[in-house]
Amino acid sequence: MQFTDGNWGLGKATGKAGGVLKRAVIFAVALSFAAMLCGMSASAASAGELKGKWREKTEYPVKFLDEDLHDDGFGHMVPKASDEWSEELGRLGATGVTYALNPPEDVLSGLSSVELAELFLKWPWLHLVNAYDTEYDTFFQYAELNSDVFYELLSREDGYACILEAYRNNPFDVDENNANPYFNLSLDLTEKAEIFGCKFIQYYHQNFTQKEYELACEIMKEKAALYEKLNDEADVKRELKLDPIEPPEGDAKELPRANYLTPEQREELWSKMLESGQIEKEQPPVKDADSQDATKEETQGNKEQGADEVQIVEEKAIQPNGLWLIIPCVLLCGGLAYVWFRKKS
Repeated sequence: MQFTDGNWGLGKATGKAGGVLKRAVIFAVALSFAAMLCGMSASAASAGELKGKWREKTEYPVKFLDEDLHDDGFGHMVPKASDEWSEELGRLGATGVTYALNPPEDVLSGLSSVELAELFLKWPWLHLVNAYDTEYDTFFQYAELNSDVFYELLSREDGYACILEAYRNNPFDVDENNANPYFNLSLDLTEKAEIFGCKFIQYYHQNFTQKEYELACEIMKEKAALYEKLNDEADVKRELKLDPIEPPEGDAKELPRANYLTPEQREELWSKMLESGQIEKEQPPVKDADSQDATKEETQGNKEQGADEVQIVEEKAIQPNGLWLIIPCVLLCGGLAYVWFRKKS
C-alpha cells in the first residue's frame, strides 16, 4: 500500500487498505450518529415529563421567548421564539405542547386567582392574541379550550376581577413602543398581555358583575390616558382601543362565566384531541375509606405524577449506556491499526 505524501488522510489513501480504512471510518461515524440519536431520544422529555416540571417550579415548562435579546434586523434588540419552543413543538406537536403547558390538577387548584391571572399573562400561546388581526373572539375561543389556567379563572368568583387587576398592573412600556414603533414584531409578551387585557374587557363585559363593571371602568380610564401617550406610528396603538361598555343587566351568569364553551363541550373537544394524539385520561382514584388502604401502596409510587393528571401514552425512550460511545472509538482505532499492520507487511 502506498500513500502519495506519507500522511494518513483519507483523501490520500490508495489501495485495498485505504478502502478498508474508509469503510471503518464511515461505519464508526454511522454508529456515532446512532449513539447521538439515542442520547437525544433519552434526554428529550415527553409531554408528561414536561407537565411534571410544574411541581418543581410553578411556571410554564416551555418558554416561547428566548431570555437573550436578538437584533430584529432593524437595529432593535428584541426577544424571539426560543429554539426550545421550536424543538418541542416540532417533536411533540401542538397538542402535546399545549397539554404540557397546563398545570396538573393539584397544582392548578392550589394556586390563588391572583397567581393564576399573573401566570396566564405569561402563557406562551398568548402571542396568538392578534394572530387573526381583529378576530379576537377566535383567540378567546382558543384560550377557553386550550388554557386550563384561563378556564379556571372563568370558573372562579374572583377570577374576572383578578384578570382585570393583572391587566391594570401589566408592565406595558409606552416609551419602548414609541422608540420602536414596530416592537410588536418581537412578540414581546407584555405587549400581547396588554392587547389581551384590553380585548378581554370588550369581549367579556356582558358577564361582569356590577362591581367588576365599575372596576373595569376605572381601569379603562387609566389605560386610555396611558394609550394617549403612544405615538400614532406605534403599531400596537391600533389594537388598544377601549370602546365604552354597558353595565350588566341583572345578576351575573352562573359559573363558569365562559363565552364559548361549557365544561361539557370543552371536555368533549379535549377528549377528541387527546384520543387522536394517543393520550388518555387517567381515572381519578377512589376516595372511600375502605379502598384507600388497599390502593395506598400503588398510589404512593405515582404521587408525584398527580392523582387526576392526564397521562401521556408513549414508548419509553431508549436509555443510552457507555457502550454506544465506546464502540465507535474502538472500531475506528481497530481500522487504523489494521491499515498500519498492512502497511508494515
